[in-house]
This record gives sequence, C-alpha cells and structure tokens, in this order.
Amino acid sequence: MGSLFSLSILQTILIYELPSVDAIRTYHQKQICLFWPEYLRKLNPQTYFVDLSEKVWQTKMDLLKSILTRTHLLSWS
Repeated sequence: MGSLFSLSILQTILIYELPSVDAIRTYHQKQICLFWPEYLRKLNPQTYFVDLSEKVWQTKMDLLKSILTRTHLLSWS
C-alpha cells in the first residue's frame, strides 16, 4: 500500500480548505437528527435502503473489480 498511497498523495490537489473535526462533528450531529427514530434505535433497527442509479452501481462494481484484481483475491474474466 505504501507506494500506491504515496503516489495518490503526490497527485492530489487541494481545491478547498478542509473543515475542522469540530465542524464535521457538528454537521454530523445536525444531520443524524433528520433520521427517523426507527432507523436509529439499537435494538431491531429498521433497514434503511439506498437505491443506486445504474451509473453509480456500475462505478461501484468497477472499483471493486479493480481493487480485487490488484489484490489478486479474485480473477475477473
């Protein structure tokens, strides 16, 4: 992972200032209040389904295929 990770960092350009950890935490706390209690309960939580568009699903599958191929866990034909 070292060389791939280093390469990614070298090619990255910061396009905006990253928020502080406190700002991220505050935003998360505000957003989590928008969920219905059924989704947040610890015992028998309601399943929250997310529907992916065909393009997003294909992108996900391509990324997984790329990762699995590079790590030799699965050979795709």
